[in-house]
Amino acid sequence: MTDPLARLVAVRDRAGRVVLTLAGEIDNSNAAALEARMADEAGTAAHVVVDLGAVTYIDSQGLRLLVELSRRLSATGTAFTVVAPPGGFAAEVLEITSMGALLNVVAERDEPGT
Repeated sequence: MTDPLARLVAVRDRAGRVVLTLAGEIDNSNAAALEARMADEAGTAAHVVVDLGAVTYIDSQGLRLLVELSRRLSATGTAFTVVAPPGGFAAEVLEITSMGALLNVVAERDEPGT
């Protein structure tokens, strides 16, 4: 791993959506802290979008954090979408592990009003 700490940028829009854009590597060394920060950033949003387009590595703990966050948000009625552009590392891992059966995975992010 060359980038031990994933970067997270959160953007809120007027429609009540929070977009969490991740970059770098997500693994056992940072998954728990990242999960806590993502849950905090999600807050009471109506819809949370996690964009994995700039993720260069994700292991089983990274996948677990996505599933756990999805479950937690679903229990409160919050929509949850994972964006994994085709050809990216995250998209390949999500496809190989069949995570689409547990997560709402899309190839690109819809912008509000489009």
